[in-house]
Amino acid sequence: MKRVLPSAADLILWSVAVAMLVLVAFESLTPARSRVFDISDKLYHLISYLVLTFLFLLAAVWSPLRGRGSFPNAAWFVVSGAVAFGLLIEIIQGFTPPRQPNLLDAIANTGGACTALGVWSLLRLSATVPDPP
Repeated sequence: MKRVLPSAADLILWSVAVAMLVLVAFESLTPARSRVFDISDKLYHLISYLVLTFLFLLAAVWSPLRGRGSFPNAAWFVVSGAVAFGLLIEIIQGFTPPRQPNLLDAIANTGGACTALGVWSLLRLSATVPDPP
């Protein structure tokens, strides 16, 4: 079987997705600081998980830059992973004072991941990049 090296677009997408994962974990597990944007905490959670999930969908499943990714059938796995990550972060916050777990934060994280799936699906349906056979 011929081994295919990842393209520059793939490396960039994966790097940005992993960087976002690290940023979300860092922001979630360190003491809260003033934010760059003055928006509601729940909206901040929703947007963070929307971006995180969207980046992993682009990197792993499908992107308009290259079509099908390394894991073309993993969209639900990516979303489930983001939801599980959000729940795990909320649980871990119970052990990292001064943070505290919050059910509404977990719901906002889940909403962001599900919204990302919807936005990504619309992008994929409207794209003119054909998937290779």
